[in-house]
Amino acid sequence: MASDAILGLRTVTRAALYRQAIVSGSPALIPIAMATNPSEITIDSGEDIQELEETGCDGAKEIAFSYADGRKPELNMTFATATIDLEAAIFGRVAKTVPSGTEIYAFSEFNTEFSPTTARATGTLGQTVTAQAANGKATAWYIDPATKIAKQVTVIASTGTPEDDEITIGAGFVITCSPELIAKKVNLKVWCPCVIANAVGISNEPVTQFTVRALGVSFDGKARYIQVRNLSRLGGAQTGSNPERSLKLRINPDSSSISGLGYDVIDLPVAMAC
Repeated sequence: MASDAILGLRTVTRAALYRQAIVSGSPALIPIAMATNPSEITIDSGEDIQELEETGCDGAKEIAFSYADGRKPELNMTFATATIDLEAAIFGRVAKTVPSGTEIYAFSEFNTEFSPTTARATGTLGQTVTAQAANGKATAWYIDPATKIAKQVTVIASTGTPEDDEITIGAGFVITCSPELIAKKVNLKVWCPCVIANAVGISNEPVTQFTVRALGVSFDGKARYIQVRNLSRLGGAQTGSNPERSLKLRINPDSSSISGLGYDVIDLPVAMAC
């Protein structure tokens, strides 16, 4: 006899995340790029259950009955990694092309023994660095071997001749150290401004509402459909050096929801197909 467990859900296999927007005066769903399908999707009913007590014949307190006093359902999605599109959504923003000429900072680290450095290749970060003037925005330092304290290095005009703890920065992020710095053989760290074009970043345009659709598969190969039409972002999501990301959403009321809970989970009498 086959186990009843074969009728249970095995996993969620596919998902789509949309932001709700108005395009040309009409509501539209704009897909948000996901590098991978969510590694986990959870729905928390968020029910606040009230339990009323009465005293039993032996004097002990008993639950007479209970009822739902309120619901604040949540949907949580966990991703193994994130695109900039998803990164923006996590913080309630839209990813857009960064304005041409936006200033960022490029980084260089090398041992001063190998000064001057070579120019950055075309298409690499720092290639657009221009020759730096004195008292500019570039910063440089090394850790003093004797004091273990950061020792600031002065960036002089690119046309000058560096002395002592001085360097010049030329076009293409070419860094030239003074003879004294070269002799010290210390690891120099440099941050220098440059401009970028055709980049994409997190904009100031907010996202207020989301929609989620997902497909799951049971152990018997049948499909399960999950849909949440109206969600808003919850705080607490984080981003960092770890590639894993999470998105926390509040499930809002949906009059068209079959369950009446704002979300639908439907077992389908058909086999999964991708």
